[in-house]
Amino acid sequence: MSEQREPHQLTLVLSLPEQLLQTLAERVAALMSERLEAAQPESPWLDFEAAVAYLGFSRDRLYKLTAARAIPFRKKRDGQGLLFHRDELDRWLRAEYEPTGCAGEVELWSSPTSDRCPGDADTPRGRQRRV
Repeated sequence: MSEQREPHQLTLVLSLPEQLLQTLAERVAALMSERLEAAQPESPWLDFEAAVAYLGFSRDRLYKLTAARAIPFRKKRDGQGLLFHRDELDRWLRAEYEPTGCAGEVELWSSPTSDRCPGDADTPRGRQRRV
């Protein structure tokens, strides 16, 4: 019995060494895994270690803030483990760390060594910020 083929269909047969085939399969698997991870939205919830990394704090500092209930967090019902929500941490950071000096300015300076803000004035006692 003969096979019927589409008029524009081509068939290609390759012979590959087993090691090359294995390397190719591993690479395809790694790429697919990366794409699947990228496709899944990142959870807004952070455990203690992830919150330490997200905030750039030491473990001790974050522990003290949670013990004093000075930072937003959630505690699991059984008392083991803390969770932090990214949005809550971002709002807390904005409230706790107000922009100062040049942080609130939009203008960018061309000199990377400039430590002056717009509105700084030179005075006999050194540079002072006008308020």
